[in-house]
Amino acid sequence: MDYERWMGLVQHRANLATAQQASSATRATLQTLKERIPAPLAENVASQLPAEVGRTLVEQTARAERFGFDEFVERTMAREGTSKSEATFHARAVFDVLSEAVSPGILQKLRDALPPDIERLAQAGASGKL
Repeated sequence: MDYERWMGLVQHRANLATAQQASSATRATLQTLKERIPAPLAENVASQLPAEVGRTLVEQTARAERFGFDEFVERTMAREGTSKSEATFHARAVFDVLSEAVSPGILQKLRDALPPDIERLAQAGASGKL
C-alpha cells in the first residue's frame, strides 16, 4: 500500500474533509500506539507500512508503557486536537487501514501486545459500534 492510498482510505473511513486531517489522525494514533507496544514490534509494523506512515512508529522509540483504552484515547485526542469521540472514531479508521496494510502474522502480534480494551478498538473497524 502506498502513502496516497493509505491517506485516502483513512480520510474516507474517518469521514475527514482533507488529507491533512487524515495525516493528523494517522500520526496521533500511531504515536500513541508506539508508546504502548514494544519497540521491536513497532519496527516490524512500520516496515510494512508506507515509509511516510511507518516512520511515526520508529521515531524516538522508548520503552513500552502500560495504559488502557481511556488513556489511549486521551493521548490520541490531545495529539490530534479533537474531541474524545472524534479521536476514538479516527483511531478506529487508522487501525482499520493498518489491519489491511500489514501481514496477518504481524497483525496478530500487534493484537497480542495490546490489552483487551485497546484490542477491541483496534478490531472495531471504521463502522458500527465499539
